[in-house]
Amino acid sequence: MKLNAEAGHGLFRSPVALEAWTWPLREIGEALAELSRQSGLMTTGFSVHIPPMPPQTDENRIDQWLSMAASQCEVEMEPVETTYGEVVTMLQSVAPALLRLPDSDDHGEGRVVALLRSGRRLRVIGPDRLVYRMAPVVLRDVWCAAFDQLHGPALDELLQAAGLSERRQTQARRAILSAQLGGVPMRGCWMMRRAPNAALFKQAQEAGLPRLGLLFLWSNAAALLFTLAGWRLIGHAALTDRFVAGGLWAWALLVLTSLIFQSVAAMTQGWLATGVGSLLKRRLLFGSLQLQPEEMRHQGIGQFLGRILEIETVSQVAATGGFGVVLSGLQLMAALALLWLGAGGQLLTLAFGAWMGLAGLLLWRDLKLHEIWTQMYRAMTHDLVERMVGHRTRLAQEAPAHWHDDEDVLLSRYLHQTARLDRLQVLIEVVLPRGWLVVGLIGLIPVMLGPPPPLESLAISLGGIMLANQALTQLVAGVSGLVMATVAWKQLQPLHQAAKWPMASMTVEGVRMAASEPPAEVGEAVIRARGLLFRYGEQGRYVLQDCHLDIRSGDRLLLEGVSGGGKSTLAALLSGLRQSGGGILLLRGYDWSTLGGATWRRQVVSVPQFHENHVFTGTLAFNVLMGRRWPPDVEDMMEAESVCQQLGLGDLMARMPAGMQQMVGESGWRLSHGERSRIFIARALLQGAELLILDESFAALDPATLEQSLSYVFERTPTLLVIAHP
Repeated sequence: MKLNAEAGHGLFRSPVALEAWTWPLREIGEALAELSRQSGLMTTGFSVHIPPMPPQTDENRIDQWLSMAASQCEVEMEPVETTYGEVVTMLQSVAPALLRLPDSDDHGEGRVVALLRSGRRLRVIGPDRLVYRMAPVVLRDVWCAAFDQLHGPALDELLQAAGLSERRQTQARRAILSAQLGGVPMRGCWMMRRAPNAALFKQAQEAGLPRLGLLFLWSNAAALLFTLAGWRLIGHAALTDRFVAGGLWAWALLVLTSLIFQSVAAMTQGWLATGVGSLLKRRLLFGSLQLQPEEMRHQGIGQFLGRILEIETVSQVAATGGFGVVLSGLQLMAALALLWLGAGGQLLTLAFGAWMGLAGLLLWRDLKLHEIWTQMYRAMTHDLVERMVGHRTRLAQEAPAHWHDDEDVLLSRYLHQTARLDRLQVLIEVVLPRGWLVVGLIGLIPVMLGPPPPLESLAISLGGIMLANQALTQLVAGVSGLVMATVAWKQLQPLHQAAKWPMASMTVEGVRMAASEPPAEVGEAVIRARGLLFRYGEQGRYVLQDCHLDIRSGDRLLLEGVSGGGKSTLAALLSGLRQSGGGILLLRGYDWSTLGGATWRRQVVSVPQFHENHVFTGTLAFNVLMGRRWPPDVEDMMEAESVCQQLGLGDLMARMPAGMQQMVGESGWRLSHGERSRIFIARALLQGAELLILDESFAALDPATLEQSLSYVFERTPTLLVIAHP
């Protein structure tokens, strides 16, 4: 197959074979590395080695393999789905991306396009590392060739019979196929973007935020300069009593220009606020996903709720307050210049400097009081939410006369701190700006008592005093927002630090097991543990000590023991939720560092105890398909519905108006304890793991449902470990 394309490093146009600008599917790793390098997203240099992708992998396995391979290049690959009718639009905006073409060579192997740049002319990287340019419709025709060949022949005969020219036939063919197949889903595209753990400045550069910041500063500075020029022009005319038509037109032009720059600054501020907020939220979300389970076990729902609220505070208030501080900084510099140039310049400048020092002390005190006040507020919120969650236990175990003892103490301290903060806020918001007017006017008294100063010099001093007052008012408002954002950011520091951790890197063994290694044969060792040790904390007692265990494919194991005996701890070690303090733990002959956490947790899936699991607010389909790709395809939905039916959830789905699309969870359809347990089991079964660990997952089921669910789990799971009380 040959297409007209233009070589990126030459000035000629010639027929170029498909093989010249597309990569074999087995070399998709090399295409990924070259694309990340030429797009400027790779930060690890040029020594990245990605092994060939194993053959005969379905799309889900390719997703997993690309996700791990991308970590080697410190980038992120996100599957993108579109429709037949929107292919051209997507190609014009998705780059950098990898695009899988249908099987097209003599060996039936698919090929891959490394899309470097989008737009009206696409740029793709060929296996020779050259860049080729082509129209989006060219790549669209190649990607959609399978659909076109299926529906196109009959349409071609019809168009030829109509007597249209070849060019008209091509246009009509595309239009008709787009109308007929416009809603057909198109998959096989993976968009590349910078890894979330990359430096914030690099991510901000990629989003164009520094350029927007410079535009914001420049437009505000220009607006201020034109405003001051207008003041000078109209003030000079008033003092000299020389109002002429040309001067008034010049003043009007200066004011209009200032308004234009103010409008540009306002639009830029909106774009910056949106960009900064999106960047921070994405960063903190990634950091929350990086946290280990042990780092979250000691935190209650009240602390999680407070952290969510702080994210909104940082993303919204910080941007607004920052813009206010920047604008006030420009005004303060202009006011300082006016005070220096006006009458009594040295005295007013010194007075203004002393007043700004006082303002700095008050704002610093405000920050410290806000930190104390926020800690009290969070403690009260956390305590209230925890008491609401455990209100039944409180009713049963605590005497009514003592229900509010701790709350009264916390509330009294909170009110005292609030009063201190309010008094300081009055000083900052009212006394600080207005007090400067008094200080500035007092600073003019020595000037007025001496020789009369020129009226123009006196007007400049008064203008500087008024501008400084306006800047202080703006500064107080902006700093108040920054103080709130600073205090909130300290609450989010664990998420920010977690976002800096390196992403789990790919290993050859992990890729092979995740993408192509066949399931273990019956009797083959899946888990092998020798001398496992674990204790909570460095000085705690050993919960597990010298633990030996073999789990082979096909085993059906029951682990019983008393509460606190280490059953759930062992399950967490086997599934990779915790790391052992000693000993050897192997999964099909490989340790954790060899396979990587992602591969390990795909092969060993644990259903924790009920209080450590969760039904998220979302559809039933979302909750059971969390361990697979999203959005799901028809086969995924059919399999999920079948699993739920086999686990005895058919009556539940029949009662729900929307079936699998019914909203469940805290703000959706109410679920019983047993229904939640079976949803957790369905979620684990649909991940297709080698070993499934169920930690007291059948405790809430009646005997009939238990027998039905257990029989289906036996049928579907290669290897099973069930933990229960004796």
